[in-house]
Amino acid sequence: MKKKNRMTLYLVVALILLTGVVMGILGYTRPGKARLIGDTEGNAGVTGGPVTMRAHLVQDKVLQGSDGVVTLALTLQAPDPDPDDGKLDQAVDLVVVLDRSGSMHGRKISDARRAIQELMRDLSPRDRLALVTYSNTAEQRAGLRPMDADNRRVLVSAVSDIQTGGGTNLGAGLMVGLDILAATPAEGSQRKVILISDGLANQGITDPYALGRLAGKGLADDGVVSTVGVGNDFNEHLMTTLADHGAGNYYYLENPAAFASVFQREYRHAATTAASGVTVSVPATDTFRLIDAGGYPIETRDGRRHFSPGSLRFGQSRTLYLTFG
Repeated sequence: MKKKNRMTLYLVVALILLTGVVMGILGYTRPGKARLIGDTEGNAGVTGGPVTMRAHLVQDKVLQGSDGVVTLALTLQAPDPDPDDGKLDQAVDLVVVLDRSGSMHGRKISDARRAIQELMRDLSPRDRLALVTYSNTAEQRAGLRPMDADNRRVLVSAVSDIQTGGGTNLGAGLMVGLDILAATPAEGSQRKVILISDGLANQGITDPYALGRLAGKGLADDGVVSTVGVGNDFNEHLMTTLADHGAGNYYYLENPAAFASVFQREYRHAATTAASGVTVSVPATDTFRLIDAGGYPIETRDGRRHFSPGSLRFGQSRTLYLTFG
């Protein structure tokens, strides 16, 4: 690589870190301002904020006449938990969006009902749960309710009443779930939408990328979208696209009895989140352009490239490989 181009790339590294690699962090915070650190080998980082960020070039040379593609390793490190901080066990808002189409009949809906009721028993009164079901249309069975004894009884009854039938308007269910978060202040809680489907989205919005963009809008209200595919007939591409755009997790359940473990895993993940709403923002330059962000969807706006890699748990380290060309 010519020296001029190498220095330009180092400048890109510095710009990434200086202009807010992590934006909208709502979780753990430490006092003090972040500061840039670096060395002569193309390594750079930011310390002193809620997330420590380090970046280095995977290769330091580009062959003359090659495509000029280079890879940057960006490591995000969440802080270790502080027992005195009071955020090791944060309140959680969960919105369960459940497919009740005809194909969910039998064991699938029975196990889903039982797992949701088990989850409610484990939630504390400062946690909130909402329930949405969908088939041909979507229905809000309950908005976000604190899981005290009275609300738990109401929701247990609402879950017991869920019956199957009809098609799969997944988009309508997702929109109602996200609307619940948009209409309800977070009040410091970590927020998740868990969307479940066993089939194909065959009504309403069916395009995976249009639904993915819809899931991504939930990040504006601090809502992470995770998805659960059940059985053998669902659209795996759609469910992974939703989770990618929604900065959440994707699960495949061959056995619907595993519903309970998924709910518990998502709840524990949210309760121990150190940083949520994480967005990486990269300047779009004439010399180098971000062309891949570890598989995460990339959006271009305001002369920058943005992607959301999801939340970080306390003590978690994640390395993202960004490809520039």
